[in-house]
Amino acid sequence: QEGLYNFSVQVSRAGGGASELLWQVEVSAGALPPVAIAVPWGSGEAVSTQVGGQLTNPSATVQGGEGCSVPSTWAWKFILLEDGPDLIQAFLNTTSTAQTDLLTLTTADFRGDAMVPGKSYAYAVLQTSTEEEMISLQLARPENLNQALALGAKAVKSLPFVADGPPSGGLVQSSPQSGYAVTTSFSGTTSAWYDEDASSLTFA
Repeated sequence: QEGLYNFSVQVSRAGGGASELLWQVEVSAGALPPVAIAVPWGSGEAVSTQVGGQLTNPSATVQGGEGCSVPSTWAWKFILLEDGPDLIQAFLNTTSTAQTDLLTLTTADFRGDAMVPGKSYAYAVLQTSTEEEMISLQLARPENLNQALALGAKAVKSLPFVADGPPSGGLVQSSPQSGYAVTTSFSGTTSAWYDEDASSLTFA
C-alpha cells in the first residue's frame, strides 16, 4: 500500500548498552504490477475493419501479489493506437472484474471506422491512480501515447495487427453498353481494385 512507514532497529551488546535507529520510508506508486494482454490475432496479422468486432474480445489481466491486491482506486482504460507513432485513435469502453489478487479487463468496443486499411494498429491498457485522473486524461485529448504518459498514465501495449478493409476503387466496364433483349450478348471486365492482399481477391 502507498503511504509512510516507520522502521526501527535496535543494536545491543552483551553486558549492556544498546542503541536504536529510526527511519521512515515513503511508498508511492511505481511500476505497474504484471499486466498480460490477450488479443485474438497474431503479431502483424490482418484483422477485418468490417467484422473484426466479431472476434473474441481483447482482455487484460492485472496480477496482484500475496497480500498486495490491485488497488481498487486505480482506473483502467483500453485505447486504440496507430502502431509505430503510437497515435491515439480512441479511448475504448472498458469493463473490469476484480477477484482477490486478480483484475480482469475486457473491451467489446471495436472501432473499424477509425482505422485506415493497410495501417498497423495495437490496443493498449492505460492506468491512472484514480478515476478522476482518467477522466482528466481523456479531456486532455493526448495525441499519442507519450503525451498520455507525460500526463501521469502508465501503459502496456498489445501485439499489433494490420487493418484489412474491403476491396475498393475498382472499375467495371460492359461491352457493348447497349443492345437488344435475348439477341445481344454482353460481357464485362473489371480492374483497378485495391486490397491489402490483392492476390486473394475473387470475382463473381
